[in-house]
Amino acid sequence: MVATLLIMAALLGLAAAMTASIVSDTQLRGAYNRATAGFYAAESGLDAGMGGYRDLFLAFKVPGTSDFNAKTVSVGSRSVTYNLADRNPTPGIPTTVQIPYGQVFGGLNAQQYLYTVNSSAANSLGDTEATVGAEFQVGYIPLFQFVAFYANDLEIDPGAVMNLNGRVHTNGNLYLGPDANLSISTNAAIGVNYVQVTAGGNIERGRKDTGACNTSPTLQVTTGSNTLQTLNCVSSSTQAVPPATLSTWGGTMLSGITRISVPQPSITARGSGDYWSKADLRIALILNQQWTSTHFTGSYPHSIVVLDSSGNVNSSLQTALENFIFQTPATSSSLFSNTRPLFYTDAPTVGTTNPATCPNCTNATPRGCTSALTGAATGLSVCYSPVFQPEYNSVGTQVLSADQRVYASVMNSPGKTTAPVKPADTDPRRGGFYNWREGQWTYLLNINVHDLLQWNIDQGNPFFDKSDTTDGGIVLYATVYDANAPSANSSSGFGFGVRAFGSQTLPFPSLGSLGNDPTGITVASDRPIYVLGDYNAPPGAGGVYTPANLWQPASMVGDAMNVMSNSYFSSNAVAGTCVNDCQSNRDLSDASRGATTTTINAALLAGVDTTTSGNYNGGLENYPRFHENWNGDTFNYLGSFVSLGTPQTVTGAWCGTGGSYTGTPPTKSGCNIYNPPARVWNFDPNFQNVAYLPPLTPRFVYVQQIRFTESFQ
Repeated sequence: MVATLLIMAALLGLAAAMTASIVSDTQLRGAYNRATAGFYAAESGLDAGMGGYRDLFLAFKVPGTSDFNAKTVSVGSRSVTYNLADRNPTPGIPTTVQIPYGQVFGGLNAQQYLYTVNSSAANSLGDTEATVGAEFQVGYIPLFQFVAFYANDLEIDPGAVMNLNGRVHTNGNLYLGPDANLSISTNAAIGVNYVQVTAGGNIERGRKDTGACNTSPTLQVTTGSNTLQTLNCVSSSTQAVPPATLSTWGGTMLSGITRISVPQPSITARGSGDYWSKADLRIALILNQQWTSTHFTGSYPHSIVVLDSSGNVNSSLQTALENFIFQTPATSSSLFSNTRPLFYTDAPTVGTTNPATCPNCTNATPRGCTSALTGAATGLSVCYSPVFQPEYNSVGTQVLSADQRVYASVMNSPGKTTAPVKPADTDPRRGGFYNWREGQWTYLLNINVHDLLQWNIDQGNPFFDKSDTTDGGIVLYATVYDANAPSANSSSGFGFGVRAFGSQTLPFPSLGSLGNDPTGITVASDRPIYVLGDYNAPPGAGGVYTPANLWQPASMVGDAMNVMSNSYFSSNAVAGTCVNDCQSNRDLSDASRGATTTTINAALLAGVDTTTSGNYNGGLENYPRFHENWNGDTFNYLGSFVSLGTPQTVTGAWCGTGGSYTGTPPTKSGCNIYNPPARVWNFDPNFQNVAYLPPLTPRFVYVQQIRFTESFQ
């Protein structure tokens, strides 16, 4: 009996011990699970903090005081509090670093910030369950350090020999399907010493539109050892190049890399985008908003105005703008002294005064307002409202008829002030431009950027401080819209655009007064931009463009990018010649549409169309849209091509080369848009120096964690 009781007591003790063990284990497991959940909740605070900084940098911002305040978020039933701290050697000031070679984007310069974040998770009782911390770097890499950077698919399929010097990246797939020899290589002579071709998707050997790979041309890309290596077609069809094959380039060809966070196309939006909000000067052509001025009698149906950041007319600057337009006083130096430095290209209407000679000037029949046989300006002036008037010199002699004035270089004849009085030319317009790719007449706001900068200096900075380096320099925002439909992309079927001309040099204070950081200018718009003639290409530079020989950091940012040659405008056209947009509605083979060699040195950011099966977008080789018969004349370009998406305001697809517009009445055959130039395109190595980047250069952002700590309560 005693033995039995002893055994039972032992069993009861064992049972109690087992129960206590189970309870203890359950409690431990519960504590572990709670701690683990708390850890993951706290870690989410780290992610929120680092992600918030990335979003700030994408929006061209740096963290301010409020960004360092503690913030609390709910994660399930837990409350997570995270706090960020600045750990830069000089608070708020980045360190310029070079990404090590051998890494993705090795050799590029980045501006890097250092921060720490601590995050704690508390349960519903307020008890802290876990605390984690991290030190991380937030950096931005300027997009203009690439010869080509695309947010979407990039195609390089030239029909003529093409040599690209510089880095190439796309967040999508890269298609390499040239129909002529193509090389992507270094160029020590201009300072391009390293090349890397990268894609977030695949690197495809062949074309996207046809799915074919032309085996005849040679495609070569520089390797890590700086030698050209050939990438052959895998077959006659487009094929993704395997990573194992790409690895033979020694790190200069990489596919499948992490997709990069880049700014959205909305950064150019009127009224809200970064370029609008940070602009030093905003100029608009507002259609159907009557314009009156002390500089002319009567009124015009459309107005050129200065806007403030809220979109209202800036009355304090409007007087200065009109003085600049009507040159009171005149700019001290100009390549186009007879042409208004700021004017608008009007769109023709159906003739009413003389319907026999101007039966129509529609988008479908663009030659309706000129003689179909000779192209002479017969009754042309009555195709506009108000009609154009003759020009008279100071002794009262007529120097231009009303028809000749429509496309005249001279827009400022003084007239005769004594009896018999002859009016001065105060018309702020010129005749229409027909865009064959869009199939429409187009209202253009024309800006002589050189003269704007020079006049601002001459007159003591009425528009902006000539030495301003905020955001890297001067930002000029220009736009065109209809007052009756501000969000529309056309007016009465006619398109919109902004054109820069007359700006072979960009006058700024010398480097002697600025140190080693030149000012520079960015021209931005929500509309397509047209760059006409040499731009930022100082004469006598011998092809070597640096701040020492008057080169300036410059960029053009718009919805689409167009290029016109030096011959498109004339500073003093002879009567009877067809220039200054007169040639725009003619046959492509007409002598007036012939281009001449032109040089542009500026980074370009614009939208490009999307290629679909059988419909090519023109590829990188047609990133700039051409409108002339280049016939092999050279387009020299030094800069960077960036595309963050598709155009938002223009829809004309790439059509191809050649075509005609002949006959009586004329009819179009083919495209009649352009014949291509000889392309001499290079990355501008000046952009490897952060101080030489254009104002508001867009960037992509990386966040890299370099230290992590954890603590469980």
